[in-house]
Amino acid sequence: GHSAGVIAKDAVEVAREQVASLLHCDSKEIVFTSGATESNNMAIKGTWFYHGAKKPHYITSATEHKCVTESARWIQSQ
Repeated sequence: GHSAGVIAKDAVEVAREQVASLLHCDSKEIVFTSGATESNNMAIKGTWFYHGAKKPHYITSATEHKCVTESARWIQSQ
C-alpha cells in the first residue's frame, strides 16, 4: 500500500480510539467530518432517516447557519 496513506489512516484510527475512550463509547461511533456543514447535515438528516415513519420534530430559527436551515427546508419538502 501507499506508505503515507497507511500512516495517515493509522493515525486517524488512533485518534478515533482516543476520542472514544474519552467519551466512553465504541470507536465505531466516532465519525470525523470535514467541517461544520457536513456535521450538521449528517446530524439533522441522519436523525430524520433513522427515525423512519416516526419522524422527529425540528425547530430552527433565522439565526441558524445556512446549512442548518437548508437541511430543515429539505426535511420539510419530504
